Amino acid sequence: MASQKGTFIREATGLVREVRAVDAWVFGVMAISLGTGIATTYTLGPALFPGGSIPIAIGLFVILALFKDATYAQMGTAMPRSGSEYVFQARSLSSFAPWAVGNQISYNIMWQGTIYQALNGIMFASIGLAPLVIMLGTVTGNNSLINFATWIGTPVGTYVIILLLSAGCIGIVALGIKFYMQKFQRVLFVVGMAQVFAVVAILATTSNATFISHFNSFSASYFGSSDAYHLVINEVSSLGVSTSFSWLDTLGLMAFVSFGLIWGHGIIANMGELKHANNLKTYTWVFMGATVFTGVFAIVIGALLVHTMGSNFLTSIGYLSFNDPSKYPLPVSAFYTFLVSTLTNNIWLLLLINGGMIAWALQWATNNSLGYSRLALALAFDRILPAKFGDVDERFHTPYVSLIFFFIVGAVVFGALVAFVGIATALIAATVAQIFNFATTGLAAMVFPYTKKQMYEQSPGAKWKIGSVPLIVITGAVTLAVQVMFLGAFFAIPGVGLSLTPSSIVPISVVFGILAGGIVYYVVMARYQLSKGINVKMLFNEIPPE
Repeated sequence: MASQKGTFIREATGLVREVRAVDAWVFGVMAISLGTGIATTYTLGPALFPGGSIPIAIGLFVILALFKDATYAQMGTAMPRSGSEYVFQARSLSSFAPWAVGNQISYNIMWQGTIYQALNGIMFASIGLAPLVIMLGTVTGNNSLINFATWIGTPVGTYVIILLLSAGCIGIVALGIKFYMQKFQRVLFVVGMAQVFAVVAILATTSNATFISHFNSFSASYFGSSDAYHLVINEVSSLGVSTSFSWLDTLGLMAFVSFGLIWGHGIIANMGELKHANNLKTYTWVFMGATVFTGVFAIVIGALLVHTMGSNFLTSIGYLSFNDPSKYPLPVSAFYTFLVSTLTNNIWLLLLINGGMIAWALQWATNNSLGYSRLALALAFDRILPAKFGDVDERFHTPYVSLIFFFIVGAVVFGALVAFVGIATALIAATVAQIFNFATTGLAAMVFPYTKKQMYEQSPGAKWKIGSVPLIVITGAVTLAVQVMFLGAFFAIPGVGLSLTPSSIVPISVVFGILAGGIVYYVVMARYQLSKGINVKMLFNEIPPE
């Protein structure tokens, strides 16, 4: 029987508000991730932008990210429902619903919820598991561990890791958000931060000469040289790579940094499960606090890496590892935890340094499913996704159908493509979709006081103004402007993402193809629902039920 025109699929979501603000802050810190989130910043970043300054790039981006955090806090508390990013984009930009909704289906369902099931497996293996196994095998002389680390990098090994990680993480998420926040995530946070403090302590007490000695000792058999440190630098120098400071390179590095350091608002998709979710002051501090906390540690670690290892070396080792792997014989990629691991033969320290990275990687691998399963629920509530995606388990209060969908389509199907066909590099272009998403949020915030005047006036942020201008308009404008700048950098500056060259046609086509698919799907679904007497656009005039 068809529902009345413009009605949601039911009167309550089935979700429960049981997440405290402190756990939301921890979620934001771990979503940014001092491990996996910015692991490539210290090596791949300097390799792509050898004249860029890591501390300056991170510091500038943190300042700009605070405007984004303020935007998300105001929009999220105005419409405190799970799936908030979709909820407030669709409501504020209801006149442009095909773009607003299609963008959410493209980026947050297909990329973040689905395809990242595969990409998270690769990051988990390459940044966390493989370095841990190879270092333990080297220190203990256990060839079986070294062989296992090699197997992880094979197509079969990669696919198995993707399947096991996705199944395990989705199983954890299925146990409910209370279990996740109060038991699982808190343990990961303690282990992850212990790793950060260990890395800081090791770097702060190690001279450049000591690092050179340890790195050369570890790398001699791989490079066939007793001075691999300077061999790496000289190899890249012979290619004409300049490390002189450049503001253009720093801008490019800042755009690169943003792809990891932008997630202080990470809990936004679970606003319907937060306690006191309409408290603007609290969640402004939660979002900004996560950004500043991780930004400070990221700057400290970056400065210590330069102090201990040298900027020329970081640029050079990153360049060979990621840009010219034929000249990089080391068994794992040059992530900073691997380089720090060469400084110790202590098994417990190796377990902490690399096990901590695994803790950061596990949170990344679970937070996608935790957040975007709720976004799928919100889309189902608005009758855009099939109603089955709105089913919620009564015991654990989890939308389990979307989790099953993410595993089958993301891990099983896309996992096979990534592992056996090798399309992972093409998926770097997903950052374009990320830029579109944040730019759309900035635009939605700018027009919110005018397109949904009554909603805005009833929101906590309506009291925040600079003169007569709503603060949300200003923070939204800055958010939009920053994303437009990054979009230009993405195409204009070599190394940020994709230059407009023939080799970039496939990855760009993938991104815009998925985006177009999301838009077409919304248009078709909206017309289908209208044929049944249900106008989904009418739902965008009100906030969904609890």
